[in-house]
Amino acid sequence: MFVIIVYDATPKRGTKLLKYLRQHLNWVQNSVFEGEVTEGELEKIKYGIKQIINEKVDNVIYYVYEAQNYHERGIIGVEKNEIDTIYRKSSKVYEFRTIKCRRQNIKIIFEL
Repeated sequence: MFVIIVYDATPKRGTKLLKYLRQHLNWVQNSVFEGEVTEGELEKIKYGIKQIINEKVDNVIYYVYEAQNYHERGIIGVEKNEIDTIYRKSSKVYEFRTIKCRRQNIKIIFEL
């Protein structure tokens, strides 16, 4: 399944959420993550979020799709974390990213 998670939290807990979610999903922009996960992985992510946030003050919204079947992903303005390509081959999902490192662009392939 494909998941999009957005959050609004106090700065201290927001930083903890950022670090936690980066371990499980692709960071898209400030407070927004997306990625392919299993049902079990999503439950683990939700449990971890509950351990970090204050449910009386903070807010986390998640959207679950059966697959990443959106017709178009558009960006208006600056791309915060550029994802070059995401594609599927049989049951595996791959993501190509370009990362800037010491004034060089490095292409990396992730198997999701």
